[in-house]
Amino acid sequence: MNAQKFLGWQPGWDHGTYNTLWFWLANTGIFIPLLLLALAWRRPDFALSQRLLKFYAPFLLCFIVPNLIKLAHGSGTILKFFSFGTLPPCRWWRLLLARLWQRKSFYRWLAATALAAMVLAGTLDIFRVLTNTTEYQEFDIHAMAMADVISQRVAPRAVVLHAPTYNSPVF
Repeated sequence: MNAQKFLGWQPGWDHGTYNTLWFWLANTGIFIPLLLLALAWRRPDFALSQRLLKFYAPFLLCFIVPNLIKLAHGSGTILKFFSFGTLPPCRWWRLLLARLWQRKSFYRWLAATALAAMVLAGTLDIFRVLTNTTEYQEFDIHAMAMADVISQRVAPRAVVLHAPTYNSPVF
């Protein structure tokens, strides 16, 4: 393993050529705007205590730090940090939607639309996985051919040097 590939400065995580803010808006939908609105809402019946904000601070770091520093070799392995940063504030936007729902008229429609958008986004992602619409190629034809050659020409108990990953076709 190369330590430089594990840790490093990488602002914006895995945004590629996209603007970092646009990348997160496109990937989280209305979650971040709802969270910001919930944190900015300053009504007496919706007070976020200092204690609650202090509780959330470490979780917020679990979202901010991986957006600045590369903490793992692959982009998918860092998602566990983001889940810790996004789960605790769910209670705030749920409370915000409940308060909007209680206000009737336009705000009730806004709350219902926001909730539907959040639920449908998750449903769409799960549906994509369940219907196998996305395919991932584990091994290419050349790697499989090399594994066949090795299995034909090398003794069954021989030691074979290969990449230190679980998904090598030689393995």
